[in-house]
Amino acid sequence: TYSSYYHYLESRFHLKNSEPDKAAVSLEKALETDPDSFILNRDLIRIHLVLKNKAKAIALAEQLIEKKPDHVDSLLMFIQLKKDDIEEKQLVDILERILTLDPTNKETFLRLGRIYMDQNDKDRALELFRQMVEKFPEYYVAWYYLGEIQFLDKKYRAAETAFLKTIELEPELLEPRFQLVNVYNALKIRDRYTRIKALYNQILEQDPDNHRALLGMALTLYKSGSKKKAQKRFATLAQDIDKDTTLLM
Repeated sequence: TYSSYYHYLESRFHLKNSEPDKAAVSLEKALETDPDSFILNRDLIRIHLVLKNKAKAIALAEQLIEKKPDHVDSLLMFIQLKKDDIEEKQLVDILERILTLDPTNKETFLRLGRIYMDQNDKDRALELFRQMVEKFPEYYVAWYYLGEIQFLDKKYRAAETAFLKTIELEPELLEPRFQLVNVYNALKIRDRYTRIKALYNQILEQDPDNHRALLGMALTLYKSGSKKKAQKRFATLAQDIDKDTTLLM
């Protein structure tokens, strides 16, 4: 009787020779000796996907998490395989389990937080992203999503702090600047137009043809009383849009 390692090496040889069907047979023999091996199961699942046997791949992944319900890599592989047809409740349960087992898994934090946001569960999303920035204080994505949920929850000053921190960590990002425009419009502070124009100028320094920023600047100039400047901006923007449309025709 050959060892599981022998059959594993045999499967690698078959893969090198572009023989995935034979590689699958070798891995199945290896699993007879070592059925709980994550590596063997993972590689067999990948081969089944190559062979277009997705049902077999999912069945193997389900068996694996039944045997190892607390194995993070097995759980991550399962939800990746089932991403197109997994029920949201099951997905949330698995993601929460993964975070309990591995509180450093950034992608799981983000995925779960976005689900809470889609469900309009602001309290859970807010708590999750607060935990995330505590664990990863230098991770700009965590600060951005914290700002987003705080804005949705009308915690505008807190959102401002989060978006400013996002820009501090990743100065070239445009989206947190657009979000700060929304924050200052919501706060209706006295100098909001000055702040908003500064933000649009920062965006346009990096992306001079950004139509969203160009339109926003024109509207801000109009609202702040600079109507002639606004009219010029609107006219220039209209010409640019006409040129782009002509090029597409």
